[in-house]
Amino acid sequence: MEEENRKGPGVFYAVVGVATLVVAIIGATFAYFSASATPTGGDEISGQTNNITATDLHVSVTKVAFDGATAASPNLVPAVITDSTTAGVTAALTAKCENAGYTGCHVYDIAISSDQTIAEADLLLDLAVTATTKTNWKYLVYQGSTSSADSFAKTATSLSTDAEDVELHERNKPTSTVGLTAGTPVHYYLMVYLANVESSQNGVGDGSTVETGSYSGSVELRAMGGTVKATFSAN
Repeated sequence: MEEENRKGPGVFYAVVGVATLVVAIIGATFAYFSASATPTGGDEISGQTNNITATDLHVSVTKVAFDGATAASPNLVPAVITDSTTAGVTAALTAKCENAGYTGCHVYDIAISSDQTIAEADLLLDLAVTATTKTNWKYLVYQGSTSSADSFAKTATSLSTDAEDVELHERNKPTSTVGLTAGTPVHYYLMVYLANVESSQNGVGDGSTVETGSYSGSVELRAMGGTVKATFSAN
């Protein structure tokens, strides 16, 4: 869903070595983006398989609530994040994805596990945004923790084309086979944000690019002929 949008002057930064973020506010109006995820039934969405043989698969998607965060609204504002390095993403995480009461990114903890050890598994991500113009809507997936990015499973990518079946934990990697060890969850962290640019991003005044919108997605774990899926959405 969309809200009335306004833009004003400021910048939202996550700079390597500087764990601060500055809200991006450009022009005479300020854009609020309705993009907070409130899964049905609470902060965690999980699924249980019903069609797998000899094992159980589990997948959950949990929106990260940063301890000590003080943003007045969970809605996204345009942000500049140094997303090409793990240090840049870590800086955003250290700053709790916010500055001066504004939210610049959302982070989700995706956890997958199996009750038995399996040699091969796939984890697929689908993600879409409702904005008229999607070019500056971005996502990335890293491994590490809610406070630090150690490596990228998916580098920063535009949602100008919907992200469908993005392989994160893939059985067909050319140099290795990726499986799951019984009782040992594997975590991936999804970051979603709207990259700030030096022009109107909500079509106010000059009728230019309209990037106001919300996003939704799903993660699907496949192994040994079975599939389990969890969905999430911004509202």
